[in-house]
Amino acid sequence: LFNQFVWDDYYLIVENPYIKNFKFIPNLFSGDLIYSTIERHVESSYYRPLSMLSFMVDYKIWRLNPFGYHLTNITIHLLNSLLVFLIVFEISKNIGVSFITGAFFVVHPIHVEAVVPIYNRMGIQAAFLMFSSLFLFMKSKDFSRRGFLSGALFLFVMALFSKEEAIILPLIFLC
Repeated sequence: LFNQFVWDDYYLIVENPYIKNFKFIPNLFSGDLIYSTIERHVESSYYRPLSMLSFMVDYKIWRLNPFGYHLTNITIHLLNSLLVFLIVFEISKNIGVSFITGAFFVVHPIHVEAVVPIYNRMGIQAAFLMFSSLFLFMKSKDFSRRGFLSGALFLFVMALFSKEEAIILPLIFLC
């Protein structure tokens, strides 16, 4: 929680004028990731407006205090762990297995690189939306509950706006 900004945090957050005022929301959605920062001379081919919007909200709350950004990342990771618990419980109907799986997910050291650097918010945010979408898809019970299915589709689209890796979610639905 008490680490400073590092690496990409500087151009994505600290030096980025576009996350410092909500009037720039159209910039977040009108071009690639680099277009929504100060460095316009490079094209990134990444389209991640929802992640940039989350930085904008964090900036509104925390300004340039990295503590708040880290707190947001940890909160998202904890929510992801809860969703892992719920998904495994939905599959196994075994609370012990679900708890152990969720606990293992929350403390596994492989997640350090995804959670600690602020700029990796894009991945954990996309994971949150993907897990949420998968959970609602599972709750739709063979497509009979249209509300859950609509929610799953909506969250899938939101995940795509966070990070492009979400494109694999329909394949996971098939499995």
